[in-house]
This record gives sequence, structure tokens and C-alpha cells, in this order.
Amino acid sequence: MNDRNPTVSSVRRAFVPPTRAGFTLIELLISLAAVALLALGIAEIFRVTGKTVAAGRRLSNLTNYAALLERQFRADFGAMTRDGYLVIRHAGADKNANGEFRLTSNPENSLQTGDPLSNTAPAEDRIQLSPLDTSPRPRRIDRVQFFATGSFVSARDPRHPDRVARSTVARIDYGIGQRQSSSAANFGVPRADDNFDANGTDDRIPGLGRTGGTGINPNLYAADWSLLRQVTLLCPPSGSDGNALRPPVPTGVFGVPLRWPDNNFQHALQPAAPAIFRKLLSMIESDAALQVTPTLLMRLPPAARPVNPEVPRLSSGIVDIAATDLAGIRSVIMGAVDPRTITAADFATRNDFETGPAAANLVNAERMQRWMIQGFPADFDGSDASGNPTALDEQGVRYELTPPNYLGLPNPQTQRDYERVDQTMLTASTFVPRCTEFIVEWSFGQTAPNGGRLLWYGYPRAIDVDGDNIYAATPTNTPDYGVGPYPGGYTQSIKRRSGVIRTHSVNPNLIHFPRPGARNRGALYSCFGYIDPLYAPATSGLDISYDTHVNSNNDPNRPQNLRTYEAERGDLLNDPDTVPWAWPSLIRITMSIADPADPLIERTFQFVVPTAGRQTGGAF
Repeated sequence: MNDRNPTVSSVRRAFVPPTRAGFTLIELLISLAAVALLALGIAEIFRVTGKTVAAGRRLSNLTNYAALLERQFRADFGAMTRDGYLVIRHAGADKNANGEFRLTSNPENSLQTGDPLSNTAPAEDRIQLSPLDTSPRPRRIDRVQFFATGSFVSARDPRHPDRVARSTVARIDYGIGQRQSSSAANFGVPRADDNFDANGTDDRIPGLGRTGGTGINPNLYAADWSLLRQVTLLCPPSGSDGNALRPPVPTGVFGVPLRWPDNNFQHALQPAAPAIFRKLLSMIESDAALQVTPTLLMRLPPAARPVNPEVPRLSSGIVDIAATDLAGIRSVIMGAVDPRTITAADFATRNDFETGPAAANLVNAERMQRWMIQGFPADFDGSDASGNPTALDEQGVRYELTPPNYLGLPNPQTQRDYERVDQTMLTASTFVPRCTEFIVEWSFGQTAPNGGRLLWYGYPRAIDVDGDNIYAATPTNTPDYGVGPYPGGYTQSIKRRSGVIRTHSVNPNLIHFPRPGARNRGALYSCFGYIDPLYAPATSGLDISYDTHVNSNNDPNRPQNLRTYEAERGDLLNDPDTVPWAWPSLIRITMSIADPADPLIERTFQFVVPTAGRQTGGAF
């Protein structure tokens, strides 16, 4: 019979829960959280690894870039010639345009033991890397200029294949350039005489790190700066008609008549500055008697020539030729009167801007130094009518990262070929983009008495070797040391008529201008020229500069400037008439470059390169 009453075992089987086939919601959430954490960890590992690899790659690229820069520095300084001069401008970016660069908060602007090195300068001279920089600092903007021999070609595209500007001598100028504001009237149409207010309009370039003024300042942040390498060919007028061209010889380009002969304003159909000295350029521009007629610039038809011509300026960024040579440059430095007082009447001939006055003018160190400083392409200190520095009148060398108006808008059909070349020339001198600081120091090769470290000279600068942000140059066992103006102590070897080598102490006044002082807050110049103007050969009677015999006159305690010659020993009139200007044997360049990927990151590189070096001997 059927048993309709379930047994206990059947009841139990009926209520047994089914076997689990998955995870509970809590388990799933925990698993997802664990996977998410694992994924985040892996992603962070990849992110950190990628960032490290990218940083390493950027550093490697910058290091390779620095190697290329060093190669160029060595090539340029290795080709330096002592037939020219060497001048270094040690300065900082004067943000508030008060004519002072404050290195420290110390009112004397000096480095003292125990000075903190972080944020010690007044706030008005600290410049940001970018708008996000919360720790701005003072920034050096040194310049160095010298002459080199080699094979140089103008960066301007030739207007005729047979007329290419070439030279075996060039002036090389390294320094941070300045870009023009896009709101300036001459932004898209650069002119050969830009930055000098030739037409009474203010077309000067905005200052480095400065606020205010009209328009946007593209030089406001240091990460936007660039180091320029400006090469100026020295091409004196040859006197030939310059018509040795392959046929057909064009009579004009775009309706503008071509004047082939080279002159003081053009070379190989390209604009040329008639001199490298700014004072002479200003005189030529304002004095009709110093202008060469009838030709001026090949780009100007006769009807368009102004009475006072617009003389090509090397600061314009579009001119890289100067119609002069090393001999003319030397004659100006050695013989011309003070640039603050020189007039057209001081020139021996009207058509030779480099002749200089008669030889009767006495040479002196300060006058020579002023002319060397005049050789810089722009008046970086600014000067008023009396020649006194004024920061409000500072000028700069123009460059652009890209041609500002290559197509010649709004009327491209009227743009001439030379105007298009002007556009590209603004980018030709850019050497190191994103260069946030440029420091140039020099050395005679001397070593410190304690430790044997090379002695370097320039603008005051503390070297914090141990990285404690405290400058501690004393006691002598501390690793920190400082750089400052040359204080004296270097002796130059001089060969006497008798063949004996003696030493001549190099006066600090020979090197530096202005004279280093306790409150020197402006630019400091280091100048190296031709003949030492502070050297005077000793004559019979008193030896006013040295004594070759310690026991002269059998009195070792007698002051040196009172000791007399000993004619029987061949000392009488034994000195050379002149001695060469003492030159440094080494140049040290310290530069910082902003990382292209992160402008708040700077990389600093340092290069030490030899120069034309010291010269021994003398002229009799």
C-alpha cells in the first residue's frame, strides 16, 4: 500500500539547501576592491617607472645637447684671435629697471661669510621661471664678445648666386636675446635700424623679467629666454664695382634698382653696418658729412633715400655684416678720443669711419675700455645724453623663435625678397632656447694658495660646494668659495732686451670697468685689449714699477720705488717699450636650461674652455 506519511529521512532530504554555485555579493565586492587596488598598484608602478624613464631620457637628451654646446664653445674660443679684443659683461637681470642688480639683501651687495644663499636678493630682482614658479630668484645675463678667424658665411639668403657674403674674420657675441612684443608697430615688419628710435617712435624691446609697459612682454619669464650666438662678418669695402657676375645680370629685383658695388652700408647686396661701435653708428646716422654718397642701401631707390639715413644696426637681429676690419677696429680703440665726447671733426677722413684721430691723442685704459663696451651690439646699460647709465634707456638684441610675418600679410603680393629674408634672419641667431641663466667667468690660470683651486673672476658669486645654503669661505678648510672681481696679484712674464725674463704685475684697473667698488650694483665689465696702457717702461734713475734685484743698492729694506738701476749689470733702459694686455687663459661658462616638458625644472651645465691665452714678450 502507499505510505502517504513521509519518513523523517525524506523530510530531511526535502529541506536540504541546494549546493552553492557562486560568490556572495560581499565576496564579489571584496574581490573587486582587491583587483582595483592591485590595478592601481600596477598602474602606479608603471607611472613611476615611465616618469623615471622619461626623466632619464630628458636628462640624457639635455646631456647630449650640452655636449654639442661645449663643442661649439670650444670651436669658437679656439678660433679666437688676439688681433681683436675680448670683453665680458657681468650683469644680472634688472627686473625693476632701477639700474641695480642686487645679488644679496646686503646693502653693499657683497658676499660675506655666513650669508644665507636662498632667497637673499631683494624681491624686486627675483625673476620667475614661469607663472607657476613660487620661488623666483635673481638671474645672471652675462655676455661675452670676441673675434675669431675661420670661414664664415652670412646667414642671409644671397640675392644673386655670385654675390655671397663671406669672410675669414668674424665677431662672435654670446648673450641672452630679447623678443619683441606682438603689439609693437615693428613686430611683423623688422627694420635694419630697429631698437634705436630712429624715427622718434618707441620700438625698443621689452626688458628681461620686467612688468608694465604696453602689450605683453614675451621676455617676462626666464623659461622663455634664449641664448643667442650672433656672428658678424667683417667685410671692409673692397673698392671694386662688384659687377663680375654671370650673365644675365639683372637690373633690378621686384622693381628696385640694384646697386652692385660694396660700400659702407652694404656688402654682396646685403645690408651692412658701417662700423661695430654704437657711437660711430649714431654719428653716421646724424651727420651728413659722414655719410657715403650717392649709394646707401641697395633696397632704397634714389627718390626714397632719407636725408638722415637709417643706418643698419647689429642689434636689429637682421644684419650680420659690418663694413670694417680688425685693423680699423684696433685704430678706434687705440687712437679715438673718448666715445662720450667724440665728434665728426675727430675723424681724419670722411669716408673712413674707422680711421680715428691723429696719433697725438694719449691712450689710457678707461678710454679703451669704453670703446670695447661700445662694441656690444646694443646699449645694455642704457645711457643718457651725457653718457651716464640709465636703466630706462636699456636696449637689447632682437630675435624671434619663428618668423613673425613670413607671408607678408596683409599684402603678401607686395612683399619683397629681402623682407622675407629679414623675417628668417630674426631666428638665425637663436643658439640655446629656454636658457634661463648665462654666467661667464675667467681665469689667468692661477690657483689658490690653499687647496690648489683655480681662481675665477667676474661678478660676485658664492659657490655653495657643500650644499648647506650657507656661504662659508672661511676657515680655509670649508669647501665653499666665491667669485669676484680681479683684485690683483697676477704677474705677466716680460722679456727684457738682455733676454732676461722679468714679471710685470697686472693692475686691476686694466681689466675692470667701472672700477669695482663696495656699492657696485650695476654691470661689471672685464676688458682685454691690445697694448697695456698702464705699463710704463722704467727709465734711467728710478725703477717705478718693479725691482729685479732684491738686494739692489745693497739695501734690501729700501722701498722698491726708490731703488735705482745698476747700469753695470745691464739694467739701464732694458725694458721693452710696450707689453701686451694680459688675457685670461680660461673661460668658464655656467648656464641653466629649462626642461621643455616642465619649465619649473632647470638643468645647469658648466663648460671650461681655453682662450687665445696669455702672451709673453714685449715690443721694443
